[in-house]
Amino acid sequence: MTDFRTLKDFIVLARVRSFSQASIHCNVTTSGLSRRITALEEWLGVSVFDRTRHQLELTDAGTEFHVAAVEIVELLEKTRNSVIRTQEKNRRRISIVAPHIMSRAFFPAWLPRVSRQSEETRFSIDFANLPECFKHLTNRSVDFVVAFADNNNGISEHLKRTVSLDELECLKIGREWLVPVSAPNLLGEPLNSVSLPKGEISYLHYRQDCSLSWALEKMLKGNPSLSALRKIHDCSLADGLRSMAITGLGVAWLPLEIVRNDLDRKDLVRAGNTESDIALEINIYRRKEKLGENAEILWDNLSSMANDSSFAVAKPVIPFTTLS
Repeated sequence: MTDFRTLKDFIVLARVRSFSQASIHCNVTTSGLSRRITALEEWLGVSVFDRTRHQLELTDAGTEFHVAAVEIVELLEKTRNSVIRTQEKNRRRISIVAPHIMSRAFFPAWLPRVSRQSEETRFSIDFANLPECFKHLTNRSVDFVVAFADNNNGISEHLKRTVSLDELECLKIGREWLVPVSAPNLLGEPLNSVSLPKGEISYLHYRQDCSLSWALEKMLKGNPSLSALRKIHDCSLADGLRSMAITGLGVAWLPLEIVRNDLDRKDLVRAGNTESDIALEINIYRRKEKLGENAEILWDNLSSMANDSSFAVAKPVIPFTTLS
């Protein structure tokens, strides 16, 4: 079978009708070009040029083959250019997967900041439950996982059942807090208070497939003062619990970032003091192997900013009113 280079040489020779001139265009000696065309004719089993005339002329077979050769070369060149463009896009693209809550609690503030550092970088962000996120990472279908880690290690203890975190590299890139909130009564006090409970407290909880539930359950088990909580409604998404809390169905521990405006508007109020908060780190994980160029640049930048407090998600001061 003939090769791609010979097809291109044949097309050039058919255009200029001269071995000496075509050899210059093809960057090959005249004898080398002649050998390639002879090999092409042997492969076809027929002559493609009439060499008996003063100027080279395509034979009937050569004319027919020329049409096909042009189509083949154009298709291969187009496909090659497309592959190169795709590879270049993939080289610039950084793929991240994270739990759904990060779409509200982290990426809106973080992504514009890192994007400004490299305008050529393209981010591809997807969302899944946390074990599925790490499955994508170990399967090499993404560059990074962004996830919460709580100070009581409830999340990491649960993850270690299925994920070898020691085989991954990790950087802290932010912080967040789960805060207990409730709808207010007419006096602006929480309908459900975990600081001064009066009987059972209606508690809106995360489903077990949500990583925030692992952090919350670990804290609650170690806090006997919260034993009056009575589980009622549940949801796998923080936004669902937020909606339930606003309607007065119970107390919910929600990321401070997603209830900031609700607290400012008094649609929600704190249902406990800061001792009831759960401190969370926001970590980014990667495999211990070389990633794409831009992914490595991002990691280096994040490493240099790991100790920069201005890069972390700061906790604003929200006063807690003493409950009566």
